[in-house]
Amino acid sequence: MNVELRRSDSRFSVLSAIAVAIAFAIVSGAGNAWAQDTQDEGSKSTEERVDALESQVKTIAGEISAAVTEAAVPKDGNWENYYGVGPVAGKVYRKDSGLSIGGYGEVFYKRDTINDAGEFDTLRAVLYVGYKFSDKWVLNSEIEFEHAGKSNTYVEFLNLDYQYSEALNFRVGLILNPMGFVNQIHEPTFYYGVDRPLVEKVMMPSTWREGGAGIYGRLGDRVSYQAYGVVSMDGAGFGAGGYRGGRQKGIGDWGLANNFSFTGRVDVDVFSGLMVGGSFYTGHQGQDQEAVGGTPVGDLQMTMYEIHAQYQRYGFHFRALFSQAYIDNPDTWNNSVIETDPGVFETRCAAAGACLASESQGWYIEGAYNVFSLLMPDSKQSLEPFLRYSQVNTQKAFQTAPTAQQLAAGQKFNLDVLTVGIQYKPIPQIVFKLDYLYEWGNESNID
Repeated sequence: MNVELRRSDSRFSVLSAIAVAIAFAIVSGAGNAWAQDTQDEGSKSTEERVDALESQVKTIAGEISAAVTEAAVPKDGNWENYYGVGPVAGKVYRKDSGLSIGGYGEVFYKRDTINDAGEFDTLRAVLYVGYKFSDKWVLNSEIEFEHAGKSNTYVEFLNLDYQYSEALNFRVGLILNPMGFVNQIHEPTFYYGVDRPLVEKVMMPSTWREGGAGIYGRLGDRVSYQAYGVVSMDGAGFGAGGYRGGRQKGIGDWGLANNFSFTGRVDVDVFSGLMVGGSFYTGHQGQDQEAVGGTPVGDLQMTMYEIHAQYQRYGFHFRALFSQAYIDNPDTWNNSVIETDPGVFETRCAAAGACLASESQGWYIEGAYNVFSLLMPDSKQSLEPFLRYSQVNTQKAFQTAPTAQQLAAGQKFNLDVLTVGIQYKPIPQIVFKLDYLYEWGNESNID
């Protein structure tokens, strides 16, 4: 079972204004009461005057409580995504000005029924910090603490936006690549299942972010777009099982910026409930790297794309995604030499037991139904059984004809996953998840 705990933004600028209003209201109220008491002195008893003041205080307290709740918890109509960030992270864009703080957490228990091994983990605790300087300039960030602080702390994104118009806006910073469903919008209430979909962890290695700059906007009522130039991945970190090792994550002490890539996305709201779209990423990933003895990694020109569709209406939810990635001349990478042990040198391909492929592919489809939409149509709660089928093959094709050994090794990187589960949301910001995964293949070899 996965417990996803989320708290919305607590806005200090709003609360400060409320604090001022409290002081003013109390003083003003007391002054009015004193003036009235002076005029009516002798006509009211002390007990009556105290009762009147208590009534005023209760009224003020109720108004303050409502204002604080409205500032901290998004209204249903505002519980939506915003150009590459999730609902909570995007709330800063809906402020008039000032500070916005929010976040989310993930806590889960897993059990491997084959190896009879259980695991409990506080996987993520995330803090969103944003500041709206004016109606044009917005700073937004996500800071993530993994595994209860035992593992890593990362800046997941750090965006400075200039909001010129609805159709054209500018962004610079550490940017989430706009590919797939969950790389940009990875708040746990957005996707089904305890884990993010396998395809979006392998093909588009979520969470995937790099330094860059670009534009985004909405054209009319139906079309939205994003386009960025970003620092390329470090292709030396690629492997037979995927591209996760190539992510640089904007870490400057070892990050390379000799190559840049271009990434873009378009989504179209076809009609009510149906959205279709696609995204791509292309550029050299070699970063002018060399292996032992000066053997080159190669340019590693990569082109990746994905197409997706989503339908949500009448309690039904359907989502589908298909992705492919191509690398030119991966044999240069495969034949580059690395030191596997002190004094022991092998080609990358031999050391890994499998080679970097020229093509990889992944796809998934999923469906869910909110039972409460039928049983309790006016309820804010939801109860959704869901089903997802995923397939990933990071060894889809090779530059040269593979040997029998390479073909056998490649089977380790071909994985099918069937996920069956259910999730319950008592309110839109909290979700409890339970699922079961059945796998064909060898997941341990997938990055």
